[in-house]
Amino acid sequence: MTRKKIILGIALLALIGCATAAPQFYRARGSEVQHTITGKSVGRFYKIYVDGEEVISKATGWLSGNSEATGNFHGKVVSSSCHTALGLLTDSIVCTVFMDNERAATLTF
Repeated sequence: MTRKKIILGIALLALIGCATAAPQFYRARGSEVQHTITGKSVGRFYKIYVDGEEVISKATGWLSGNSEATGNFHGKVVSSSCHTALGLLTDSIVCTVFMDNERAATLTF
């Protein structure tokens, strides 16, 4: 019985998988400061980082596959609107990230 549990566990980890979104660069209008936005996901759970700092940690909905979240980066509001293809079983999450209501990045995990 233990062997079956191990095989099942490995199969679930392979199904869930984890992914890292390619870094994208964002500079606010009228600013000289450039920020790096990236993210990581495990299954339907994802995290979004600005300059290496975690600003959002959330999961997409089980059935809808949609999620909206808000965080803060040094006084700037960071928000995300994310979706998956099916919600429960999916290969990727796509998130549109905004900083102070300005579109900053589109991440694909």
